[in-house]
Amino acid sequence: MKRLLSGEEAETAWALYEQRFAALNTRAVQRHLMTRAEFHYVCQDGNVEKWRVFDDHDQLVGLATYTNVLESMPLVSPAYFAARYPEQYAAGQVWYCGFVCIANEADSTTFLELITRMYRQAAAHGGVISLDFCRCNDDLARLVKVALTRLAGGPDSGFEAVRADTQTYWVYVTPRGHTVNGVRAA
Repeated sequence: MKRLLSGEEAETAWALYEQRFAALNTRAVQRHLMTRAEFHYVCQDGNVEKWRVFDDHDQLVGLATYTNVLESMPLVSPAYFAARYPEQYAAGQVWYCGFVCIANEADSTTFLELITRMYRQAAAHGGVISLDFCRCNDDLARLVKVALTRLAGGPDSGFEAVRADTQTYWVYVTPRGHTVNGVRAA
């Protein structure tokens, strides 16, 4: 885990992040890919931990951001967590995972390694972990639930996985050439 990434480390991280998240921009309504400037800002934010996994050739194969300073995440509502988990929030024990990306989509080992590290950090403090998944990644959300339930000691351990919110976007497309109130659509 590192707090700051700069220079070549940040560029390598950007290349992996851009490679993995660019495709989501065509699959999800809300933009999931930070701009290069936004990404580099996060790399320099000491409140956001950068978790990395390297292969045997020292190539970056996994990257995640993680913080318990919720105010450092622009779209996260700290008030949401303060209202629902007041003790953990007051103690700084609510963590938010900004993103997890892995070089090879089929490499569940690296993904689970990153999630396991995050779980262990939060669990050591009796904390709460929050991640967001757009609907196109629902299968991944279920994988995380299964993995974290196992890490916690199974379904009877007291571990809870709660869908906190759902983002659903609708698009309505009007027919071309249709006339409404005497006006013909192009």
